[in-house]
Amino acid sequence: TAQYIRWTINEIKNNSYSITQASEIILSLNGSPVSFNGGASVTNPDGVNPPGEGPGNLIDTDTETKWTDTAFSENGQSVIVIDNTEPINFDSFQYVTGNDEPGRDPISWTLEISDDNINWNTVMVVNNATITNDRNTI
Repeated sequence: TAQYIRWTINEIKNNSYSITQASEIILSLNGSPVSFNGGASVTNPDGVNPPGEGPGNLIDTDTETKWTDTAFSENGQSVIVIDNTEPINFDSFQYVTGNDEPGRDPISWTLEISDDNINWNTVMVVNNATITNDRNTI
């Protein structure tokens, strides 16, 4: 349970790309999807997002939209911070792939939670995950 969630992407499927992307973040509790608060906000600190492909697309429940960070290679990572405005309880995390270029899919990341956006607790570290090449899939 935490108000803030930080997803730090450290590696993408094809490192020759300078861009990372995803369509949707899905949190679940006991196998059932958990909804973000209607006032939740998402930021991509130090990220560069093309028009229409901002971080808010990650929690808009629409797999036809996506988030893109074109500064992935410059920064060596991409960071997403979600402020749910109130604590959210979940026990699993998944993301939906973007609609193009499988090489941009995250394969290594850290997921952290916080109650104050200052002190963070690591809840998941994934290295070299196998991600499908099908588009818009979990």
